[in-house]
Amino acid sequence: MFFVTRAIGYWRLLGEQLGITDSAQTSLRKRATVGSVWTIFSFGTTQVLRLVGNIVLARLLFPDAFGLMSLVTTYLQLLEMLSDLGVGPTIIQNKRGDDPLFLNTAWTLQILRGSALWIFTLAMTYPLAVFYRQEMLIYMLPVAGVNSLLNGLQSTSFYTRNRHLKLGRVSIIKIGAQLSGLVITIVWALISPSVWALLAGALGSTAVRVILTHVVLTGPPCRFRWDPEARKALFDFGRWIFLNSMLGCLSLQIDRMLLARMITAEVFGVYWIAYSLSDVLRNLMNQWNIAVVFPAVARRAHLPREELRAKLLKGIQLRLAVMGVAFSLLTVFSDVLVGLLYDERYHAAKWMAPVFALGLWPRALASTVAPGLMGIGKPQFHTYGSAARIVFILVALPLSFHQWGLVGAVITVAMADLPRYLIMCYGLRREGLLSMRKDLIGTVNFILILAAMVAIRVALGFGTPFQNVPWHEAVGG
Repeated sequence: MFFVTRAIGYWRLLGEQLGITDSAQTSLRKRATVGSVWTIFSFGTTQVLRLVGNIVLARLLFPDAFGLMSLVTTYLQLLEMLSDLGVGPTIIQNKRGDDPLFLNTAWTLQILRGSALWIFTLAMTYPLAVFYRQEMLIYMLPVAGVNSLLNGLQSTSFYTRNRHLKLGRVSIIKIGAQLSGLVITIVWALISPSVWALLAGALGSTAVRVILTHVVLTGPPCRFRWDPEARKALFDFGRWIFLNSMLGCLSLQIDRMLLARMITAEVFGVYWIAYSLSDVLRNLMNQWNIAVVFPAVARRAHLPREELRAKLLKGIQLRLAVMGVAFSLLTVFSDVLVGLLYDERYHAAKWMAPVFALGLWPRALASTVAPGLMGIGKPQFHTYGSAARIVFILVALPLSFHQWGLVGAVITVAMADLPRYLIMCYGLRREGLLSMRKDLIGTVNFILILAAMVAIRVALGFGTPFQNVPWHEAVGG
């Protein structure tokens, strides 16, 4: 206990030195700025840890281990989203978001949901193992389902800190949890190189995060409580969050759910490696939207639309320019990155990664303003956008795979954010928040930056980033 007390004392001292105490950065603009810095720092650090882990584990494990773990993760995430009550977003958006009774009712619902998810995971284990012809799923899914139980125990202080854009300690917790999971995974893989190393690391990371939310974050203690008014508020706003989370997760996982049936576990593991590189920027956009843009807009939702639109669009061209450079770099050099970081077993990812990276741009355009729809209490357009992405993949992916093989499937997945972007534009226009001018200018800049980088690469004798795409296989297919 002495060491725990001392550790917490040092933690709080560090928080004061870094300016993440409750009294720091009182204005909304300053908190949003500091929150953005913390979000980028946290995300960058966790992604570096993730990349290092992937590189090390790619040498310790075989591709089929990544394929199996990706399949398990896909279905667990889908279950999480299928039952998402929107506890976090509701706490951030609701006026009672600091009320202990409201928070404890939310925590009680969270635990009940986690328990139900684990029971459902047990029930779905055997059918999934038979469908995918993977006996290992019979043993992996019940253990992996414990993750849902652990998530249900997370302190609501995690969300109240986001509500007030006080993201310092939240960011450190995320980094600590990621590092803990990585250490567990690598140590386990060194002792016993199997898919269980990945599963142990995932559970360890979640357990550390949940414990730290109770030990490190200040706020009302979590207790079992039940308030009918709080429950009603959670479900009223949460029903759209539920639909959005369900369809949003399904829209991001549907390609893997389909392809896992069409291709071998080894090829699926390589596909996952390629997709995960583009996922870095996709997740950064999502994290910034959830942690900064959504809470900031929610606190300004009372403003007239024109004034709110002006605040949202302020500085947006600079952000699009930065994203244009980042996306161009990833598109042009992701094949080189794969070649440097992974051995020959994963080199098929060299042609997939640039295609995935190029397809991120429509999501980038939507990410700059679309979170404002959630902040003003209009989450349904996110739901419609996710539904459009799902329909596109369900129709186009089987057809393109049948006609052009894996090349057609990868191109289809890369294009899948375009329908979602069009739906978001419709919602922004209805709510008076749309600015097509910024999208057009941002897109032209992105094309120019990308063309310049490709020209430099070709001039240096490295060819284009798409030269490794096996077009002949697609034509032959």
